[in-house]
Amino acid sequence: GFLYCVSVKGVTGIRNKIDIEVIEFLKKLKGITDVPLALGFGISTISQVNEVKKYCDAVIIGSKILSILLNSDNFNNGIESVSKLAYEINSALKS
Repeated sequence: GFLYCVSVKGVTGIRNKIDIEVIEFLKKLKGITDVPLALGFGISTISQVNEVKKYCDAVIIGSKILSILLNSDNFNNGIESVSKLAYEINSALKS
């Protein structure tokens, strides 16, 4: 399993930046548990992933995936775009 960590106070959705309180929260959690930490709510860019990857084990990008699918001209193109983003995020997490 994993702990689902929320990166914002309030509702889910795409955000522009990661609050420093989130980083401090993740650091504290890492100090008290060995359970993998997954950060979600507001994560939508590779730069955000790079910003938090030292402090969590996974990111959850549900709103970004939904946005890509809803804004694609057809379902197959949307799936292709989501696949590309997932590959980029996976690569960023591993680097």
